[in-house]
Amino acid sequence: MGNPLKKISKKIRLYLSITRARGIARRYLILNGFDGAMTVFGIIIASWFAHIQKPETIVIAGLGACFAIGISGFFSAYMTEKAERDRMLRELEKDKNGKVDPIRYEASEFVSVYVALINGLSPILTATISLTPFFLAVWGIIPIETAYITSSILTLISLF
Repeated sequence: MGNPLKKISKKIRLYLSITRARGIARRYLILNGFDGAMTVFGIIIASWFAHIQKPETIVIAGLGACFAIGISGFFSAYMTEKAERDRMLRELEKDKNGKVDPIRYEASEFVSVYVALINGLSPILTATISLTPFFLAVWGIIPIETAYITSSILTLISLF
C-alpha cells in the first residue's frame, strides 16, 4: 500500500508537469504576496502617521485587508485559470479529434484550484510576516514604537 502523502505528492508533481503550471504558481505567489505586503505597509505607515497606539487596531486592519485581498485573489485566479485551462482543453480536443487523456482534465481542474489557493494565501502570508512585530506588541513583548520600525523593515525586506 505505500505512503499516501507520497502518492499525493507524486500526483501533484504530475499535474504541475502536465499543465506546466509551476511558473504560473510562482508568479501568483509573488504578485499577490507583493500586494499583501504593500497593503499592510500602507496601513502601518498611515497608522504611524496617525499616532495609533493600539497594536490590536493595526493587526486587525492589516489582517482584514489581506484577508479581503486573499479572497479576491483566490476567486479571480480560479476563474481566470479555469477559463484558460478550459480553452486549452477545447483546443487539444479539436487537435486530437476528442481523444484527450482523462488525466489532462484532472490536472486542469487541480491546477486551477492550486494556483487560486497560492494567489489567495500569499497576501495573508506576507501580512503575517509584516504584522509579527505588532503581535509582539499586543502581547506586551515590545513597545509599539519598536513594532512600527521593525514591521516596516520586515515588510521592505520581504519584498526582495
